[in-house]
Amino acid sequence: MTMTMTLDAVRLDALKEVGNIGAGHAMTSFATMLDRMVNMSVPHVGIMRLDEFVQLTGGMENETVGVYMPVEGDAPGHISFLLPYEAACRVADSLLGLPIGTTTYFDVRVHSCGSGI
Repeated sequence: MTMTMTLDAVRLDALKEVGNIGAGHAMTSFATMLDRMVNMSVPHVGIMRLDEFVQLTGGMENETVGVYMPVEGDAPGHISFLLPYEAACRVADSLLGLPIGTTTYFDVRVHSCGSGI
């Protein structure tokens, strides 16, 4: 079953605002963890097919590190946090207290948590 959903301008603006506030809080926490300033761009909010989503990271040929979380409840959807590969390596170094440039690769691991875990 294919479901097509559209949002009117008011609902899309409200969704963008909620996303922006949530991302702002997350970046504030992240900056606190790193004990340094963190810059962020305005989150992208919209409705798209999954095959269009990969284009946000520059296409299939670009390695990207990300976190994906499904959202359930009254407003179901998906949330992802994406970083270019090199930026993710720098973030890992910062979080682990390593000199920037130490991390050059990640093991490929996929973790999935359900409500029963």
